[in-house]
Amino acid sequence: MRMFGFEEYTRLYPESWSTPLVRWLMSTVPTSMIFDDHDVRDDWNTSQTWRDEISRTDWWQDRERGALATYWIYQHIGDLAPEDLDADEVYDKVLAAGREGDAADVSELASDH
Repeated sequence: MRMFGFEEYTRLYPESWSTPLVRWLMSTVPTSMIFDDHDVRDDWNTSQTWRDEISRTDWWQDRERGALATYWIYQHIGDLAPEDLDADEVYDKVLAAGREGDAADVSELASDH
């Protein structure tokens, strides 16, 4: 499946992580999530040539931004201690965007960082 942006990634994460067995496993086995090339595209950022070529496509920026934003929402914040979340300005912005009912605004935060 070829994912292109934030909306597609937000559908993929629950599909991948919501089955009862996966949920149980993740709740009982200590884990630390990382962002790697498979979250975006295999061999992501392997060379300047690759980066130059992919940057010329009309879909790359949305895909990269969507991958980073959804990784942050679904994986990264679970690695942080509650006191770290309390001090995180981006986390506060995400909560505010979600409360206002337009979570798509979250993907815009990825371009700010």
